[in-house]
Amino acid sequence: MARPAVLTVADTIARSFLKSVEVRGDRPAIREKKFGIWQPTSWREWLQISKDIAFGLHASGFRPGEVASIIANAVPEWVYADMGILCAGGVSSGIYPTDSSVQVEYLINDSSTKVIFAEDEEQLDKILSCRSRCPTLQKIVVFDMEGLSAFSDPMLLSLDEFMALGRNASQGNEAQWDAMVGSRGADDLAILFLLNLGIWIRWVSLLRQIRGHTRLELFDLSLMTLGFFGLLRLSLDWALDCWFEFLAGLEVDMRIK
Repeated sequence: MARPAVLTVADTIARSFLKSVEVRGDRPAIREKKFGIWQPTSWREWLQISKDIAFGLHASGFRPGEVASIIANAVPEWVYADMGILCAGGVSSGIYPTDSSVQVEYLINDSSTKVIFAEDEEQLDKILSCRSRCPTLQKIVVFDMEGLSAFSDPMLLSLDEFMALGRNASQGNEAQWDAMVGSRGADDLAILFLLNLGIWIRWVSLLRQIRGHTRLELFDLSLMTLGFFGLLRLSLDWALDCWFEFLAGLEVDMRIK
């Protein structure tokens, strides 16, 4: 039986996300193929992961309006970190995983990135090679620590360690969560597109265009999933399409693995 899409949009992506969790709860939001089997993550699970990341950011000194960057391929951790940044009141900036260390250095400095999330050792090497010339950078969080078990650096945490930091900081601190999510409004900076030039997008522009989509009636959620290739800020129209699919409740397939 057809299950029509319902667009859950508030005045920011963070509050739209919380609205989506209320509506969709334990339904699958993201799927990743592991060893040939699709493993689902529910909307509620996604919220908890991103909440831990948001509190980890706050515990690390990250504050609303500051920029955190992500350099990774299309892995679930990409969207977990992205939503954690937005829920912390931050500005999210995607960096191509194919960018060189010179390009990474430029993008970190141009955006005044304070925290960067890196997929693995390959991406970490680019950051380590330029961090001495990146004065705003304070913390590096790595998703996949394969090959890094013996590596120790005061600036670096694994994603698991970072989330544990956030989980501890969140205990009995629901008021801080409300403050972070509520810290940004429709006129505030939301995301950065850093390609040949920096494009700064406010929440009001982003959400207005998402609401303006006319394709909602075409979606049957019992039939559809979305192939996800990472919100790498390829273009504004493309990013708007991705957020539209999310907020309409499509189940998202991570097809990289």
